[in-house]
Amino acid sequence: SKINDKRKAGSLVYAVDVPSGLSSDTGKIMGTAVKANVTVKSKYSNRAFAGLESVVGVSNGSGAIIKHTENEYYVLTNNHVVYNESLEESTSHTTYFVIDYIGTEYQATLVARLASYDLAIVKFTSEEAYTVLSLEGGNSEADDLVISLGQPEGQSNTITLGNTVGYTRVALKDTKASESNVQFNVLHHDAYINSGSSGGALLDAKLNIIGINYAGALDEDGNNVGSYAIPVEKVYEFFERVSFAYETEATE
Repeated sequence: SKINDKRKAGSLVYAVDVPSGLSSDTGKIMGTAVKANVTVKSKYSNRAFAGLESVVGVSNGSGAIIKHTENEYYVLTNNHVVYNESLEESTSHTTYFVIDYIGTEYQATLVARLASYDLAIVKFTSEEAYTVLSLEGGNSEADDLVISLGQPEGQSNTITLGNTVGYTRVALKDTKASESNVQFNVLHHDAYINSGSSGGALLDAKLNIIGINYAGALDEDGNNVGSYAIPVEKVYEFFERVSFAYETEATE
């Protein structure tokens, strides 16, 4: 159900060096792919005396719309975006929300999650027409162009460009295994991401999802020096593990 409707335009940030082959398509990215970009918000509360609740915290991440059935939309994001300890405690609970690209907020439902893939799915109900992104891109290869969508540091609808570097194993610091426990090689790219980008789509030049951003490496000054995404082949494995029915149905 719709919570509020801010109807405000998001902020769009483009990489300075736009490859010549893509320069004419930046309008398509803004007009099409961004309409599948959402913020996933988790609010976790403790049940207090007499049934009252106290809000413990709120966290935000990114997500991408990947499926539409009637008036329900399904959003792919990271497990560590939706996870908090309330999922394991009977005295606490989590409420989820999806905020679309223009600021409209909907209450959402957690559908599935797995820490071993650091992926999760939430769904929300809306009669609005949103873009549904395809996962037909396949695994990216070194030097391929990549396009990152998300909300780094809370900057809505941010678009950054880069290239695939390769595939590597990543160890996350200060992260519980119940949040993220990825033990396979992930896609290493150099498009800028930051806190808040987790769960956002990584696209190829045809605007197909080729990965879901989940981690970044920072230097001593806090600058991003490496970005990492769950590759699309692992997304399909996740769907199988959680019995999620997925069929390609990209829309514009």
